Amino acid sequence: MSLSETRKKERRSRNSHRSRAIRGQSVAAWRPFGWEEDKVSLRPDEAEAIRQAVKDVIAGASISEITRRWKEAGFITSRGNPFQYQTVKQVLVNARLCGYREIKGELVRDGDDQPIVGEWEPIITPKEWFAVTAKIRERGRGTGMPRGGLVHKYLLTGILRCGHVLEDGTVCNNKMIGIKANDWLKYRHAYMCKKTVDGGCNKTYKRGDKTDKVI
Repeated sequence: MSLSETRKKERRSRNSHRSRAIRGQSVAAWRPFGWEEDKVSLRPDEAEAIRQAVKDVIAGASISEITRRWKEAGFITSRGNPFQYQTVKQVLVNARLCGYREIKGELVRDGDDQPIVGEWEPIITPKEWFAVTAKIRERGRGTGMPRGGLVHKYLLTGILRCGHVLEDGTVCNNKMIGIKANDWLKYRHAYMCKKTVDGGCNKTYKRGDKTDKVI
């Protein structure tokens, strides 16, 4: 009975979320970066930072470069944390930027298969959003980097430490993260040191299945 009630609540929540999405209403629990507390009006400095970042990424800038720039400018996430590579990426691929609603990465469409437009002020145009998401996804292919972002569901995520020796002779010793391997590889996941912009050295990469087996 408890499980049945839990499922009913989850179903009601999904239906409510979907219903509000179709009406173009915001369902964000936290203030989205770029908008004010009302989740509708733009916060000028953050919106301009996003707008410039989108233009720069389309022109060839890396997300690491944007992350470093936002850190230097003193920007923090809506939850009060410093920006990292993955959180910047999530901001830039969010359809909210151009006014569209999405659920689990897919655009919500009306009966004519047109994207639902939200009630909030957009920061960029749909054309710019499609361009920047295409550029980011393109970079994820064939590089050994994850296409879907960081996945924190592997045995040794946050436990393994990077042993790369830095130029000053010290050991990196940064916590390594688990990532999904590219589809063409024979293994499903790997462990790697974080990017330099997130405090790591980005030099160590280990095959996940064999590392787990050793442990």
